[in-house]
Order: sequence, then C-alpha cells, then structure tokens
Amino acid sequence: MTAHVKTKGVVFEQTPTEIKENTETFRIRSLLEAGNLATKLAENCPEVMHFGIHELLINAVEHGNLEITSSEKSKLLIENKYHDEIFKRLNDPKYSQRSVQILLKKDSEKISLIITDQGNGFNPEAYLNHSLKNLEGISGRGISLSKEISFDSLQYSEKGNQVIAVTYL
Repeated sequence: MTAHVKTKGVVFEQTPTEIKENTETFRIRSLLEAGNLATKLAENCPEVMHFGIHELLINAVEHGNLEITSSEKSKLLIENKYHDEIFKRLNDPKYSQRSVQILLKKDSEKISLIITDQGNGFNPEAYLNHSLKNLEGISGRGISLSKEISFDSLQYSEKGNQVIAVTYL
C-alpha cells in the first residue's frame, strides 16, 4: 500500500528517502510546492539538473494546470499582477483540483523525470528548437535552457502536457 505523506505542501506518494535505484512518485499543485519538490529532488540528482527540474515543474503548474500563456505571464509580470493571478487561479474551481504528477526513476545509468500536468497541452517544438540567442522577452526560455543545461533529452507527449526529461549518469 502506498503511503501518502505531506511535507511542505508536497504530497509524496512514498516516504521521501534517498533516491537510489528506484522510482518515486509525487504530486504538486502550486508554485511553492514546485520549488520545494525541485529542491528535494535536486538533493539526489546531479547539480546541473536542479535548474531544469525547477523550470519544468513551474511550467507544468503555471502554463499547464493554470493555463497562463507566455504572453499573459509577460504582461502580468510587467503589471506586477503575476502572483495575484496565480493565487486567483489556484482558487478558481476550474483549476483548483488540478495537480501535477511527477515520476522520478533512477538507475545506475540515468535519471528520468516524467512530469504530467492536467492542462490542455501545447506545441513544444516551438520551444525545443529555439536557439537561445533568438529568445527575447521576459519569459519563454525555460524549456530551451533546461534542454541545454540540465538534461540530455527532453521529449514531450503529442498533446504537450507530459515531458520526459533524462540525464545520463
């Protein structure tokens, strides 16, 4: 039977322990939970993964479950209304029950992170194939930077609401 333990807002579907050659499953809802889980996961992963883990979890909550587009995010940040909008959507019945599922698999060769949100998805090709030199604006760099810095492979589902991030050890 799977134990559900809540720590700092993150639901650990197994008791959080050092991740070695096994699988861990987690669920999050908010940006705070995303940051807390990214920090926890990074403790057991190569340091280069921390940025990418954090970025992909934030994206799943923000753009996936809360359906905030990159252009909306930029506008909200400029108008200093970003956090208010996050709070509003987290409490909106349309979004409030959505969660992000994270599956972390680690073996002797690689670490795989499978992140699935409950949003409508998106076309990841526009972000996976961006040259970092051509990215402008306040947001829109996270996927490209994660691919460049943190992971050996990023693969999205056809719908675009699930990503598999892999780092080889």
